Amino acid sequence: MNARKFTYSLVALLALTGILGSCSDEGLPLYNQKKGMLSFNASETANKTFSFMSRGRAVMQDTVWFTLDLIGPSVDYDRYYELEQIIPKDSVAQDSVPKPTDAPKTITAEAGVHYLAFDSPEAKKLQRFPANAIRTKVPIVLLRDTSLKTKEVTLNFKLKVSDDFDLGYKEYQTRTIKFSDKLVKPNLWVNYFFGTYGPEKHMFMIEATKDPWDDDYLKKLGAIIQYGSPTIDIVRQAYVQNLVTRLAGMLEKENEARKARGEDVLREKDGTPVTFKTWG
Repeated sequence: MNARKFTYSLVALLALTGILGSCSDEGLPLYNQKKGMLSFNASETANKTFSFMSRGRAVMQDTVWFTLDLIGPSVDYDRYYELEQIIPKDSVAQDSVPKPTDAPKTITAEAGVHYLAFDSPEAKKLQRFPANAIRTKVPIVLLRDTSLKTKEVTLNFKLKVSDDFDLGYKEYQTRTIKFSDKLVKPNLWVNYFFGTYGPEKHMFMIEATKDPWDDDYLKKLGAIIQYGSPTIDIVRQAYVQNLVTRLAGMLEKENEARKARGEDVLREKDGTPVTFKTWG
């Protein structure tokens, strides 16, 4: 018996035995024993937002993480995957299309300017699937270019076939990051718990708690996508309610301090007062 032991993920076993009936042959290529196959994690949000404003003035680059799953056997040596940017056909013209005056200006990310190019030596070293692993984290390094002060940048990317890996399920091959040096509404923002989104409210939450309040942080709080909409996992709802109630108390103290200085209460730019929901 060969001394090398192979570890299989549950998804791989189901795919190989045909038990995973919900996925057709069209969704998964024919399994190749010489190569593993990779897909992004099915339970993870495919779209993430990020703002450098939540990281402090001195931070000039930061990393957004995604999860990558192996379909097939693990091996006792490191292997490498590859990523490729998806550039929309109308990317050149999209910034010149007339938009409402209050609409954010969005541009397609430029390699080496807005993010560490996937084919750069530095990025290739990061695109490593560790030995004996069936899952790993994918680091996407974002760069704090001055254009992010006025524009939101969109980076669409996908897995590509490499020397070590083929592609897994078609529906889990792409991911998107929208980022800027401004505050943008996270995809996992849950109105029922956090109220109507506003940049001033968002900044207050960051400054009051010292947490970024982005998609990764909200996921840690228990935010998930259910039936196409963000919500809080039921086991975490009491904790989030308590956190929002604490934020309401912090806001009350902030407004009292503002009034003592002869200032108005905290408001959004349109004059709407910043508020938080409370539970009895």
